[in-house]
Amino acid sequence: MDDLTQNLALALGASRASGINLYAAILVASVTEDLGVIGAVLLALQHPAVFLVALALFFPLLIWLLPKVWHGPQRVWAALRKHFGGARATRSTGVATPAAAIGTAVDGRPSKV
Repeated sequence: MDDLTQNLALALGASRASGINLYAAILVASVTEDLGVIGAVLLALQHPAVFLVALALFFPLLIWLLPKVWHGPQRVWAALRKHFGGARATRSTGVATPAAAIGTAVDGRPSKV
């Protein structure tokens, strides 16, 4: 068994064995996000100065944390690309439209290719 399949099987087996339900996790994440938004709006309305300080502290944290978090999805996509044998998508060098193929513009004038 290759690494990706083995890791996926282990992760699915561990989640099943520990009783983690995907739908419950999605529900908890959604409710947590909704409560966070409601709390932020109430804080902005009741104590705008505290909200602005919290917002000013949040952005540097976001700038520091985002590159660290982004490496995870990049690794997943690289593993999937490697697993399915695909290389990076390249741009097509072919002709884009039939009109360009015959060397005329859509209105009948010669194209400037």
